[in-house]
Amino acid sequence: MSYSAALYEKTKDLIEARKARAEADAEQRRSVFSQAEPEYAKYKNEMILAVKEAVKAISMSPDDAAVLLEKQKLRNLQAQQEIKRLLRKHFLPEDFLETKYFCKSCEDTGVKDNRLCSCYIELLKQLS
Repeated sequence: MSYSAALYEKTKDLIEARKARAEADAEQRRSVFSQAEPEYAKYKNEMILAVKEAVKAISMSPDDAAVLLEKQKLRNLQAQQEIKRLLRKHFLPEDFLETKYFCKSCEDTGVKDNRLCSCYIELLKQLS
């Protein structure tokens, strides 16, 4: 079936709006949780620092890089576990801080594996 350029554009706009809404909702949950649980910022920062340190591995010898990467991986995982502990403390699900996309397959981009996602095609059909 052939669709007009205007319909494709409208579909793209709706998919983008879904993504923006999902990301804004997640950011709102993170903000609220951060205010309720000050320790969250500490562990979130710890995860960021672990990634920054891991980037240094690019300029290291393979053996030194492997040691550094393993250390930063453990640092990151420990921070993730602490965040999960804080969520449980507040009786919240472990995925509370994650972005809840309408389509888990393409994460509301409309594209999966360089092709239009099924959610995009379905929305296109609904709008036609």
